[in-house]
Amino acid sequence: MDSERRSAPRYPVALEIGVNSSTGVTMNMSSSGVYFVTEHVLAPDQQVALVFPFEHAAPTGTRAACSARVLRVESRSPGYGIAATYEAITFQLPLS
Repeated sequence: MDSERRSAPRYPVALEIGVNSSTGVTMNMSSSGVYFVTEHVLAPDQQVALVFPFEHAAPTGTRAACSARVLRVESRSPGYGIAATYEAITFQLPLS
């Protein structure tokens, strides 16, 4: 029997995000982590920089940025599925 290891419920969210100097698309998110697909392979335990844009938030250009630790990497067609946990999260407002 497979036991559930997630510490928080996951929610299906499709959002284009920044992944290091590239991009990815989220498949689901929780308060502690994210599963996303990207064209570039990452390694388990690798630290990555993620940027979540808030396109409809005021002021325009608001975003959340965080470092995350890769937990799992899956080969997908196309690309790679990445499960990662958040580390430090900061909110960034555009300069006025």
